[in-house]
Amino acid sequence: AGDATSLGGLAGSLPDNFYELSPAEAKAMAQASAARRAEDETLRTKATREAMAAKKKRRYRKALVRVRFPDGVIIQATFSVKAPVSLLLQWVSECLREPAHAFELALPRCKPLTNLEASLEAAELAPAALLNFRLSDIEQFHPPYLTAQLLGQGQTLSDATQAYPQGFGA
Repeated sequence: AGDATSLGGLAGSLPDNFYELSPAEAKAMAQASAARRAEDETLRTKATREAMAAKKKRRYRKALVRVRFPDGVIIQATFSVKAPVSLLLQWVSECLREPAHAFELALPRCKPLTNLEASLEAAELAPAALLNFRLSDIEQFHPPYLTAQLLGQGQTLSDATQAYPQGFGA
């Protein structure tokens, strides 16, 4: 409430010409609008539109992946975005106390990762992702899920520093 009041006070103290467009701003807006119209008028195939969108999309070199276990423990690692999903699954398996158990990883409220040959970028895990660890229904594997060595290296996160990658929330 305090911020809204102070912003309202600022708006009252601004000169009337603050809201007027300068000729340079008006010209830039007109050019941007004309460029958008020209781009929209051209007929393109779906593949061409997707290729153009891919060119505009920001490229990342690394992906920060966190895996949340049912007992609340979270592990994290950084991978190349070109690494296959199978490498991520192999890393999680190596972290398990009993690596032979069948498991799957899934984004919250999503289907599990199934395309093991896909890159982390293609699986939309870049620049960061929080995955849930799930055991298959027939598996009997109880906490702690991770090796004692890995648990010994762990840090307790406070509520102030949530265990979510930047840009992800609960």
